[in-house]
Amino acid sequence: AFTSHRVVSVLPSATETLCAIDGGHLLVGRSHEDNYPAEAWLESLPVLTGQLTSFSTAAQVDAEVSSAISEGKSLYSLDADLLVKLGPSVILTQDICSVCAIDLETVERAALRMDPSPAVVSLNPAGLADVLADMITVGRVTGLEEQAKSAVERLEARILRATCAARRAGAIAALASDTPPHRPRVAFIEWPDPLYVGGHWTPQLISMAGGDHPLNPTGEGKEGLYVQTGGAGKSFPVPVKQLVASDPDLIIFAPCGMSLAQSKAEAESLAEHDWWQELRAVQAGKVFIADGDAYFNRPGPRLVDALEWLVYLLHYHSKEEASVEITSGDCRTPPHDFNFIQLEAADPAATAHLSWGMGTNTDTGAANTMGRLESLRDQLANERRGGANARGGAKETKEVKEVTVVQPFTLAHDAAVAAGLMMYKDPDTGYRVFTEAAHLKRGHCCGNHCRHCPYGHYAVKSEARSATLSRPTLLKAPRQRFARRFSSTADDEVSSPTPPALDVVVWNGNVTSYLALDALFTSICEGNSNSVDPLGAIALLTVFDAATGNLPAPGAMESGTSVRDLMDQAKAIGVDLMVVPMDDSTDSAYQHAVVSGLGRLEKETGKKVGRLVLSDCRDDLLDLMEWRAALFEGAGFSPEFPLWGRPYSEILQFVASLRAPTSPQRESGGSLARPTRIVISAVADSPSLSTTIKGSELDEEMWRLLGEAGLDEVGELGELQTRLEF
Repeated sequence: AFTSHRVVSVLPSATETLCAIDGGHLLVGRSHEDNYPAEAWLESLPVLTGQLTSFSTAAQVDAEVSSAISEGKSLYSLDADLLVKLGPSVILTQDICSVCAIDLETVERAALRMDPSPAVVSLNPAGLADVLADMITVGRVTGLEEQAKSAVERLEARILRATCAARRAGAIAALASDTPPHRPRVAFIEWPDPLYVGGHWTPQLISMAGGDHPLNPTGEGKEGLYVQTGGAGKSFPVPVKQLVASDPDLIIFAPCGMSLAQSKAEAESLAEHDWWQELRAVQAGKVFIADGDAYFNRPGPRLVDALEWLVYLLHYHSKEEASVEITSGDCRTPPHDFNFIQLEAADPAATAHLSWGMGTNTDTGAANTMGRLESLRDQLANERRGGANARGGAKETKEVKEVTVVQPFTLAHDAAVAAGLMMYKDPDTGYRVFTEAAHLKRGHCCGNHCRHCPYGHYAVKSEARSATLSRPTLLKAPRQRFARRFSSTADDEVSSPTPPALDVVVWNGNVTSYLALDALFTSICEGNSNSVDPLGAIALLTVFDAATGNLPAPGAMESGTSVRDLMDQAKAIGVDLMVVPMDDSTDSAYQHAVVSGLGRLEKETGKKVGRLVLSDCRDDLLDLMEWRAALFEGAGFSPEFPLWGRPYSEILQFVASLRAPTSPQRESGGSLARPTRIVISAVADSPSLSTTIKGSELDEEMWRLLGEAGLDEVGELGELQTRLEF
């Protein structure tokens, strides 16, 4: 019996898998192709296999392989005597492809000579789920199961981040181009002569990254450790005319067994053929050469590197404007040490006709909004007139430790969404569950606490909400009771005429935001000659910190108002709310978040933004007001400041009137729902203020104390932050 594990790997992917679970020290022998990790200890191990073919050209190798297979000969040699001498307890091998590595039968025959007999473990994955499951298998047979589980969890977290990045980028591209989402057609060439297309896990990776591989599409997927679109069939040769007919948007050239330099030479030799030169992808320079052995042909941990690269390639490569929308997250750059080559365009003019991904279509709609934003980016990137810095110094950046927990149902859900399904089966319970796509198709939160609600459980009671908001989202509030006052019928389902434009209030949930909304609401009511529901003509827009879920606060103040607070406010008022997550607190991020939110609002409602209402009101903050005005006017919108120019004493008097006890229901005259409380939600670190007042109600006594201290009672100078409760 073996007292400790001794492992021989005759499969490069198995070697990489063992090393990924911290088992490299168990290796006592390797294959001739093992070259990763690229470390001296691995290179020094005894080599048990050898290759019986030589390489000159792809056509010559194919001829040798075909001849050997037809004669029943192996393409590889195995040093059986050395294997017996090494005395392994575990041999890692495969039976998926006799062209790629030594065949299982030869290994098993050699193992029969050994006493005690080793465990011969054959790894034969068909898709990414199988690759991760194989890691657990290798861990189990080598006594490293816990290490294997930890490694799988890390890979699954990366997979989830990559697929989410792909989905987000695809959605943003659709918004920016004002067209339905487009999945680029990819031709993955695994061998150049004859042309073999990618198989097994490769089409699956392309699908997960947001593309399609029509020459060998993915399967339906299966339940298990990792659920996604399934692996495809084996790699197989295709006629040239079939490749041409598929009209790929992009070609990836990653032959099995070739170095990057050899692959480049083979790819360039294809330029001699007219059919190659006529491909749109070739003409536009969308041919990419990758190291197939390192990242695609070996079913090991580096397939996740390949997935991340594919997301980068399909969504961010050569797109400077990507930084406008995606300000943080993975896949915006290639994985570390991922070397690839892009061939030059055969016809540079063709690049204008081959586009996908972010910001490549400059048609009307939201794309114009994005274009307006770009024109302002350079102007405002390094300077903000007034704002947080003028009101309390630069905000301290806090490090947020990201902890990603990947649940099996999350992976099953992503697979269903990628396949365009409305439901999936929970791998743990067997229940059928609605996907996020199904909820988006409905267009609003149903109030049933759905697992994948993209609306932050808007219709669920506040204390029971658990869903997060990860993208710009329009939350629709019911307005039927109020709309009836502007309708000629008492039918509960009748709504008032649709307004021609949508006025938007930049909403912070504080008292001045409410006063700005009240002023807008009053102006609509006064000019209401066609029975338009005033609240149907208004939407609120807010931006919040994606990491914390809180609204930005001035200076270094810790915000005490969350996006969920604002959801409750909008629901109480009965007005639609557009929420936009922001990845950082910079001025350019704020600018972009608001403008992109407005573009999304226009797209989802089908209405143009009319007035853009802001709540600036203090004349000693003129620089901040002018900065906002220039920002939004430059982006093509019409900012209005209904509180500007009013005596500040009048504004304070109006705020004081809000503190009087009133019913949260709308009054018969058509006024807004009034808040029941004004709460001090955050306090600046100031000698003039005690942080103990945080959470206190802004009642008459607190109002008096703030005034006696010479402070702005509603915090417009950054001393405090208020929040309305209804």
